[in-house]
Amino acid sequence: MLEWWAALAAGEAADAFLAVQGDRWDTQWDMACALIGAITSILLFSRLHDRQLARLNASAPAR
Repeated sequence: MLEWWAALAAGEAADAFLAVQGDRWDTQWDMACALIGAITSILLFSRLHDRQLARLNASAPAR
């Protein structure tokens, strides 16, 4: 949708303005890769994070 408005306003320079590098789905691919990376990191590091929090809570002084 944004590409259409940019094309209307900027003419031929719309692709350069949006930095799509010749692929109109470039932005969507970037967001999909970011989502996959975020999900992967959550799956890989959640146990480590939980263990670190448990260790931190165990070493904290009682109030």
